[in-house]
Amino acid sequence: MTPHAKWINGAYLTLNKIWFCLLCDTAIPSDDYSHLAFNVSASNFQSVKSQILKNGIKEWKLNKSEGESLYFLDPNGHKLELHVGSLAQRLESLKLMPYEGLELF
Repeated sequence: MTPHAKWINGAYLTLNKIWFCLLCDTAIPSDDYSHLAFNVSASNFQSVKSQILKNGIKEWKLNKSEGESLYFLDPNGHKLELHVGSLAQRLESLKLMPYEGLELF
């Protein structure tokens, strides 16, 4: 894995073209931040988001970071995210609003 950034409780890494966000958070069963995120194009985001929400799928978190995201639960309660944007865009946004203890590589 190639490191791109680390901060007091997390890191961004890549393996080939796969972007990983590792975040150490308080582990509370089914209440922690652990989730799988999938990229979606900006042109498809609203359509996919509408389709998910119109089917009564529950959101588990509101987006507070760079890029559009939808955080939702699958039918088994697994936490998922649809995200518009790339690792490069996220790293640029961290230069303006860095996480505590951020170190970029």
